[in-house]
Amino acid sequence: MANTDAPRGFRPINGSSGGTTGLIHYHPLISTNAAIGLGDQVKYVTGNASGVVDLSTASTAILGVAAEAKALNAGATTTNNTNYIAVWDSPDQLFMAQTDDGTGTASTIACVGLNIDIVATAPSGGESRMELDESSATTTATLPWKIMGLYRDPKNAFGEFNKLIVRPNNHFLSSGTGTTAL
Repeated sequence: MANTDAPRGFRPINGSSGGTTGLIHYHPLISTNAAIGLGDQVKYVTGNASGVVDLSTASTAILGVAAEAKALNAGATTTNNTNYIAVWDSPDQLFMAQTDDGTGTASTIACVGLNIDIVATAPSGGESRMELDESSATTTATLPWKIMGLYRDPKNAFGEFNKLIVRPNNHFLSSGTGTTAL
């Protein structure tokens, strides 16, 4: 069976704390924000603009996943960080995300317990196109996501474009960096 290539970023699923979509908190959006799609990984900005949120790039500690879309520079006309974005930001929240191309460890059952990075792709139509970088699955503690298993769906199997259950590994709200994988 071939998996469908339909990246949609990160979608919340039942978290370890109960509910179906976890907690959403509102965080101030940087005034020069990139376009952010529903399901995009977001981060706190460091440096002079610290304390505000923007779209994540690969290999960064995460704050969470955007629970809404924001247009490019959506905060540009506001002052005092009055423009906010909704974020699923619990370090315990589980998400489902698709892998990119079937060329790495994350296309087999051997990926469970490993950490993984993202392919940071611009959103389209307000929806995330981010994927898990299949070739990055390894034990490195600083990678943003930990693979918990294969997402259970009759149309999903290990292989190219498989959908995995992940949880934040290197999370801004956790103490220290992530954990080294098994």
